[in-house]
Amino acid sequence: MNVKGLQIIRNINMVTVLSGSVLLFFIWGWLCYPVQGERRVEFDNSIKETARYNDGPKSEQAQNRESLAIQDQRMMEGKKNEEQLVVVEYAREQEPSRGAQRGLQVTLESTGYTCGPESTGKHPSASDYCQTASGYRLQPGDKVVAMGKKYPFGTLIMIPGYGLATVRDRGGAVGDNHIDLYFERNEDALKWGRRAVTVTVL
Repeated sequence: MNVKGLQIIRNINMVTVLSGSVLLFFIWGWLCYPVQGERRVEFDNSIKETARYNDGPKSEQAQNRESLAIQDQRMMEGKKNEEQLVVVEYAREQEPSRGAQRGLQVTLESTGYTCGPESTGKHPSASDYCQTASGYRLQPGDKVVAMGKKYPFGTLIMIPGYGLATVRDRGGAVGDNHIDLYFERNEDALKWGRRAVTVTVL
């Protein structure tokens, strides 16, 4: 065999080797791509799951913080409103008067009254029904009395047979020597009647 023939054979062998290598490379890539693709999908899913897990608690914590902030704000507003009501009530009760000495014991003529028309002439449909001269609206169970201006609104009075009461009302026929006791029911006011009582200013 001459040199030219050997050269041809070498070229053929080289082309064969190169072709085989290229073919093997493509086969290897084709076989490995699905595995890499699956791993890539698993990796992407893992990243998404981790992000979702991390974002979840943060979002929940943010919502909790926002909820607590709203509750704190409402509590502060509620306390502020309560303080304003106390201030208004206190200011309303500080009516100019001659004052009343604490510990003073005095004997007064006492009577009983109710919110109803038999005592006040007002009916339940009236806008100021059960509202006292101090602006306080009477509630069930209240112990309230009407006294003369010698006793400022807010003065605490201990009355035998009636209990501890607060001066929150006035009356056209109620002077410094008279005390009018509030009762929810007219029959209780009538039962109390008119009697002398020795009260103590607290």
